[in-house]
Amino acid sequence: MKSILRSLKSITLQLVIAICCLFYTANVGLAQHDHDHSHGSEVVAEAIEDTPLPTSAEGISDKYEVLLKFTPVEPGEQLSMKLFLSDVNSNAPINKANLQLMNVEYPQQSFELSMIENGIYLVNTTMPEEKEFDIDVSIDASIGADLIRLQHIDFTHHHDHAIVDTHKHLSVIWFILGAVLLLIIGIFIGKYISKSGLRRQAMLLLLALLMLPATQLKIANAHEGEEHGPKKKSNSLASEFNVLKESQFLMSVLTQKMDANAFVESRKLYGTIIPAVGGQSVVSSPQAGKVVSVGVVTGQHVNKGQQLAVIERLADAASDVNYAAEKNRYEAEYIAAKKEYERMKALEDIAAKRQLELAKAQLDIAEQNRALYNSGSIKNIILKSPIDGVVGTFTFSSGASVNAEQPLFTITDISTVYVETQAFEKDVELIANASKFKVECTEENHSCDNVKLVSMGQEFNRSNQSQRVIFSFENKNDEFKIGEFVNVWAFGSDSENKMSLPNAAISEMEGRTVAFVKSSAEIYEMRYIAVGETNSEMTIVTKGIQPGDRVVTSGTYQMKLIYLNQ
Repeated sequence: MKSILRSLKSITLQLVIAICCLFYTANVGLAQHDHDHSHGSEVVAEAIEDTPLPTSAEGISDKYEVLLKFTPVEPGEQLSMKLFLSDVNSNAPINKANLQLMNVEYPQQSFELSMIENGIYLVNTTMPEEKEFDIDVSIDASIGADLIRLQHIDFTHHHDHAIVDTHKHLSVIWFILGAVLLLIIGIFIGKYISKSGLRRQAMLLLLALLMLPATQLKIANAHEGEEHGPKKKSNSLASEFNVLKESQFLMSVLTQKMDANAFVESRKLYGTIIPAVGGQSVVSSPQAGKVVSVGVVTGQHVNKGQQLAVIERLADAASDVNYAAEKNRYEAEYIAAKKEYERMKALEDIAAKRQLELAKAQLDIAEQNRALYNSGSIKNIILKSPIDGVVGTFTFSSGASVNAEQPLFTITDISTVYVETQAFEKDVELIANASKFKVECTEENHSCDNVKLVSMGQEFNRSNQSQRVIFSFENKNDEFKIGEFVNVWAFGSDSENKMSLPNAAISEMEGRTVAFVKSSAEIYEMRYIAVGETNSEMTIVTKGIQPGDRVVTSGTYQMKLIYLNQ
């Protein structure tokens, strides 16, 4: 009888432990069910809303890059797409291209195309069914004809109701497996406790487990491994970033396919713009006097010989006496010449014709001298421009007194200017044998390539042991001004093939040199690069760029801003 009671107690203890395990499993299952219900409701909400997201397909050839962007639709509905066509190497938009699209599986499908912006074409069609298609894009444009196939494109919209059902089925299966496993574990634990004689302690432990609130288990399980609320931003930036094709066209983002090219050795000289020979003239008064009139204003363009101002001489008493004597003498000469001419005119019939003409000429000269002294202009000095150019700043006006040899006007002609530079001995040989020269302002806003070497220095500057080298060039549109600081590049005659980038493609970020490389139609990558020798146009790249990379050469600043704001 005692053995039967002992067996019944053991079986009862095992059942109690098993029931507790099932109860724990049920709590966990309910928590998981609530978790699944909560997140499942989100999935259901998304499935009910079921809004299709824009998608795209792209393809490239050795000439063109094609990007097709669209929003999926139901089979049989009207589908509107945007086709972006650009040069695969330069990323420049291709305009006025003759395009034809063909569905490889349904050749009879029609596509309507029209150009809406530079490089952007609108495509309208109707998709026959829900499946993946291959689209052939036939292109005939400025850089030649080509054919690009866009493969495995699904234009239709898929619904996601099956995801919700699958999620629920997986939850039920995991619940059943967990319950069975815990039931088996509970039976084995019950047998071990019944044999070891720890029944009282086991019962207390089971009661404590039964008193645990199920809600705590549910909360702990439902939120395990998840982040709700705002996510923390990462401090590091990914090297790749997205730039919409529309933005690329708008910002004129251009690329260049990299390969080893001819790099010419060069030297950079620092110089200053100075007037060319005959390019600047200072006008002054030869004698002291008073300004009678001024015929020009500051900034006015004048021609050679054009009157600038009139100066009245300042004379002393002796000068006035001499002036009066000269005036009387010319008056007497006029009267005598007039009488002689009248006499010869009266004897015209018997006098020689030559004598009459001589008398008339003497009368004209005497009349001019008399008129000159009577007008008083003999006392005035007329200042004229010695060259064609622009009048500089002056501060005097009519009535002002001026001194002898006082500079009054500065006339400057900057159509041709000189550049004065200083070259050191190590650069002299390259400059003397240079193939070409280039002048650019220090801010690189304007430059000139048609530069000539005028003179190499004949002596050294004692302070820094440099030579004075003079260049000249035609200053188109008067972009360079006298006194402006400039850089002069002297390019050698020899070149070697090296991987080099245009200077416009190189930027700086966090103190390191970077360039932006195009990976696909709308994906770009920021790369750290190592650079070597540079000139005014190109810089050698020793690390970071490979042959065939498409590097951004125009729009680098905009790409940098987009990368930093991602």
